[in-house]
Amino acid sequence: MIWVAHAETSTGACQPMSELGAIARKHDALLMADTVTSIGGVPVQLDEWGVDAAYAGGQKALSCPPGIAPLTFGDRALRKMDLRAEARGGAGPRRAPGGGCCEPERPSATPGARRPASRPRTGTST
Repeated sequence: MIWVAHAETSTGACQPMSELGAIARKHDALLMADTVTSIGGVPVQLDEWGVDAAYAGGQKALSCPPGIAPLTFGDRALRKMDLRAEARGGAGPRRAPGGGCCEPERPSATPGARRPASRPRTGTST
């Protein structure tokens, strides 16, 4: 895995992400980008650069409260996680039809029925 901070806070210097993406693919490595400083301040083009995983923070250029941290994984990263989980005897993350991750399926009393988003309250209130 190659990890790189896309932009540096004090100088504003940005890394050559497209070149790093090409190097990562040449060596079958994943490219992970720290976009905490850059997201919302400069263009962030993860797919075009070949970034496999990225995270950000909302407290810098987005001016959001601290604690908001988006995280994304591309298909290559998800496949590597699946392979690693399978090698350890697990099934890996589950996929939604569109390719994203979702929670594991839970059994339903009625086949094909959807589970409610929250459980109904029990008892009565006065």
